[in-house]
Amino acid sequence: MDTKISMEGDLEKDERGNICRIAGNDELKQRLYIRLSARKGGFLYDKELGSGIGAIDINAADAVLQIEAQARAALSDIPEAEVTGAAVSEDDVTVFVSCQGEEFSV
Repeated sequence: MDTKISMEGDLEKDERGNICRIAGNDELKQRLYIRLSARKGGFLYDKELGSGIGAIDINAADAVLQIEAQARAALSDIPEAEVTGAAVSEDDVTVFVSCQGEEFSV
């Protein structure tokens, strides 16, 4: 079980102001999202957390390969997570991950 964090990075609270908790696939998806979207070295308490995906030129010919490599490195501490692919659009990057029989896109 973990604390639920919004996409903006804030703690999620319920209607009474209590901090929301998450578990199961929601927690797993949040862990994947944080590791893939955080800039590697940007978290004061864990300099290994995060990825270098944000620094990749998405217009490069090998951008998808670079993204997949960065994603694998970022998720290496989650042994059950397997990066199965990546996609690049004009201004967005999506990483596809298989984990415990579930498919996630982050």
